[in-house]
Order: sequence, then C-alpha cells, then structure tokens
Amino acid sequence: MGTLGRTGLEAMSEEATVDAYGEDEQRTGLFTMLGSTSICPSPPWFSAAR
Repeated sequence: MGTLGRTGLEAMSEEATVDAYGEDEQRTGLFTMLGSTSICPSPPWFSAAR
C-alpha cells in the first residue's frame, strides 16, 4: 500500500470542494470523499445520503 503525501491530500481536498457553496458543503464534500477511501472510513453516524 502506498502513501499519500501532502500534494495528494491537497488535490483530493480541491476535488472534493470545487463545487461547494460555503463551509458546510465543503465539509460534507471532504467527509464524503474520505469515507469513500480507505484513508478514513465513514463513522457510523455519518451518512452522505442525508
């Protein structure tokens, strides 16, 4: 398994928040993207389908 450096994390962050209107949507985009990776599985209380 490879590692994800700062540049990779910044690229993921940009991709997750590019169409967001405000901090709430940015946060949701980041949580959704991280939840779909093995970096940080979604906690049981978070659902992107809300």
